[in-house]
This record gives sequence, C-alpha cells and structure tokens, in this order.
Amino acid sequence: YRVLGRDSNITQNGGVNIDYQYSNFILGNASDEAILFCNGQEIDRVEYDNGNTFPNPSGASIILASPFLDNNIGSNWCVSTSPYGTGDLGTPGEDNDICSGITVCGNGIVEEGEVCDDGENNGQYGYCNSDCSGPTEAVCGNGTVEGDEACDDGNTIDGDGCSSQCQRECIDQDGDGYGENCALGEDCDDENPQINPGQEENCQDNLDNNCDGVINEDCSSGNNSDDGSGDNKSGGGGSGGGIGFIPLYIHNFKIDEVTTSTIALSWYTNKPAKSRVVLDTFSHSTLGNWPNLGYSSSTSENSQLTTYHTFTLGGLLEGTTYYFRAISQQFEKVFSEEFSATTISSSEESASEEESAGESAEEEALENPESSSSSEQEQSEEATSTSSVLEEGTSSGEQSSQQESGESPQKTAQGSQTSSQEKANSQSGSNASSPEQSAPGSSVASSGEVLGEKIGKKKSPSLKS
Repeated sequence: YRVLGRDSNITQNGGVNIDYQYSNFILGNASDEAILFCNGQEIDRVEYDNGNTFPNPSGASIILASPFLDNNIGSNWCVSTSPYGTGDLGTPGEDNDICSGITVCGNGIVEEGEVCDDGENNGQYGYCNSDCSGPTEAVCGNGTVEGDEACDDGNTIDGDGCSSQCQRECIDQDGDGYGENCALGEDCDDENPQINPGQEENCQDNLDNNCDGVINEDCSSGNNSDDGSGDNKSGGGGSGGGIGFIPLYIHNFKIDEVTTSTIALSWYTNKPAKSRVVLDTFSHSTLGNWPNLGYSSSTSENSQLTTYHTFTLGGLLEGTTYYFRAISQQFEKVFSEEFSATTISSSEESASEEESAGESAEEEALENPESSSSSEQEQSEEATSTSSVLEEGTSSGEQSSQQESGESPQKTAQGSQTSSQEKANSQSGSNASSPEQSAPGSSVASSGEVLGEKIGKKKSPSLKS
C-alpha cells in the first residue's frame, strides 16, 4: 500500500507515514474529486459529493468495500471503524476495514444476494460465474474441453473434426465410410476407397485391401484370377508356378550428414518407388493415420520412381533432436522404423573447426619432414660457420699478442699448433675441453644440442640422437 498526503510531517498530520507528499492540490472535506492522469490519459477518478451518495463522516476516512467494485459509485464506500492516531478512524497503509452490508462479488465470501463466490476464479468453468449468480457454463470454441464437450479446437466451424457444438466429426476423405472419428472405424488408407477394414482382399491389385497388414493373403497361384465371367472365383491350381508377389520394403537407411540446420538422409527400396520423409521434434512410438502417421510435418514427395532415395531436411533449429521415418510407395505404402539425429549447435561447430585446423597442421608437418629437417640443417650450418669465424679470430689474436710481447717464433708456432688442435677438437664435437674454457665454438655447439633436442621431441626423434 502507498499513502499519498498533503503533509509528510507526522507531528502535524496525525502521525501518518506519507509515501508521497503532493503539492498545489487540496481536497475539500465536503465534496471534491481526485483524478489520476498518466501522460495526459485519465487512469482513474473519485468524485465524492457531500454525503449525497458517498459517506460523509467526521474524523474518519471512507473506504472502498472491494477493489473489484467501481470506486466512483458512492454506495460502494463505507466508513472506517479502526482507531488511528489521536482518535481518528482509519487504516492508512494497511488493509481496509470490512464494510458490513455491502455485497462484493469476487471477494471469495458468499454474501447477501450471491449464489456463489470463488474470488479470483470467478468466471472459469467449474467455478462461480463473474456476477456470482451461479456456476460458469461451458463455452464451445474457447480451446478448453468443458462440460459435455467431446472436443474444443478453439473455433465453432464444422468439418474440421470438431463440430460447432464441440462434438467429434467423421473425417472420411475417400468416402468409404471409414476414417477418423467415423462410426465404422479408422481407415488405414483414407485416400483409396478400395482399402479399408471392410474390404475383401483383391489378389489382382497387389494392395492390402482389408488393412490387416498383409498383401494378398490366402492368394495362391491362379486364385482370384479374372476368367471373364466377372465373379473372380478361384480356379484350379496348376503344376509349378512363379515366385509370387514381392512386397515393397525399405533397407539400408543412413544418416549421411548433420549440420547446424540440416540432416541428410538416404535409403534403398527393393523396387522403384516414390518417397518422402515425415518428421517431428518428439518420438512417435504409437503411429497416427496417413498421410503423416501422426508426425507434425512432411517433406514434399519425390515422384521419381527410383530404388535409391536421398533427402536433406533443411531449415532445422540448431542443437535440436529430430525424429523421422522414411516413406516410400508405388502400389503400396511402406515406412521405415523411427530414426533420430540432433543438429549441431554453433558452439560445437566452432570447437570442431579449431580441432580440425590443429590436426591439419600436425598432419602437414608429419607429411613434409624434409622441410623441417632442411630448416634445422640451415641453423646447424650457420652455427658451425660462426664457430669457425670466431676460432680464426681467436688464433689471430693470440699470435698478435705473442709477437707484441716479444715471444720467440718457436713459442708462437707451438701456440698455433695448440690452437689448431683446439679447433680440430671443436669441429669434431669433442666435449673433452674444460668447463673453464669458454671458446666460442663450444658455446655454439652446446646451443645446437639444446635446439636439436627440443625439435627432436616435437617433430623428429632422430634429430636428438
């Protein structure tokens, strides 16, 4: 509850906590009106009239008997009885007092003049009606099966399976008396009047005429043949005979590809046939009637007679599981068992692309080891070349230093010999030199070993050895 008042000072307004203090607005004690506007549109109004129709007490507030009533009708108001503050009567910020003598339909209390009152449920079937004069009657066409209704499809149109009186209607598309909600019963093929549970089997048309799931049962060679008399009576048997009629069937059903919005399917039939696919977002363990067997949608039929059938279901939602059956037909209709597949979500597709890119890079490296080996060989040759240059520079430096210090040529020759020996050791990859010797060749060779070890572990293990 929110209290609006002219003065928020509790020492001056009788001790009332005001939620909103308005200004430039004064209500008269005898008669006046309060009108609420929002963006120039009137929302509500109360016009009290000095006691003509509204209560006009002294030292007490007047209260609306129920929020379900029109607050601009004086008889819907009464006087507060609860004391407040320093002697006034009212309940600011709290529930109103109960107005005795005023009947309120919708307050959940059966009062004088009411037959019933179910509060907020008034007006719903099975509860009191909106004026509390009795129960709510069933309404045909509101989409809810109520009372004696057998169906309610949200309209009052005949011919759609649910009549204008909300009773079941017979839907017989081929006019043979069988169909959905028909007195004779359901039809296994409501597009052919020669097929229904009341038909006798005709051994000449290769159809399941009597809807028992078997084609040409009890039809041996020569039986039900047309001898020109028109009675199609059974004739005598002969010696020998053919292999008989072979029914159409589906085999080798495959789910070839699934993307975020498509599912590609394929299957074979043992004989040329037309084909289509029925699908839904939930499984159908119990099948409905033709043409879609209870599934919510079907692809367009491919009318080409073929034994290999392919379909791509498009416009699907990502990350959604779909259930489907293949349907093929020539003279008879057959359908596959139910299959299902879940379309890929966008997040799964992104992760798959990143993984494929990584695998491609690894495969390329393994398929072209010469490229990696060539690069490593160039690094090794560059390191060796640097080592030779640094060694030559060191030998020249040693010789110059010895000459400047006045050492004998013999000692210089020995120094050159020693330098040549160190160079030979370095080029042969010898590790016999002391750790204190920091010859550039030793340093480069050490780095080459580390480089070769790292590459060897990742690309080619033979490089390490």
